Amino acid sequence: MISDPRRALANRIYYGWIIACFLASVAVFGTSYAFGVFYDAIEAFGASRSLLALVFGLQTAVLYVAAVGSGRHVERWGQRKMTAVSSLLVTAGIVWTALSRSYLELLFVFGVVAALGMSGLYIVGYATLSA
Repeated sequence: MISDPRRALANRIYYGWIIACFLASVAVFGTSYAFGVFYDAIEAFGASRSLLALVFGLQTAVLYVAAVGSGRHVERWGQRKMTAVSSLLVTAGIVWTALSRSYLELLFVFGVVAALGMSGLYIVGYATLSA
């Protein structure tokens, strides 16, 4: 009897991680690139459009630079703990962003706190399935 190689692969893969990695990717890129949708509302802080672009630029830079450290933490703690910690950071960062009252607070909260959480989810979302 000839065995189906797809069946052997299906027995080795836990599909829950595929769904978790997909949701992590949606959270990272959905949160990151939704910034432009709220651009007009964020202008209420009185900052120029170029200063608002700095918030997005800082968030993007922190996301990818911190991904190096996030990779090390994934190796040390594992995907589950890193996903949990990163999810909490992103959630806290986004909620705090919604409640921020100044441009500098927005810069720190979205540009650093939320971006650190996004970097962990990014690494888990893209490194877990390939491992």
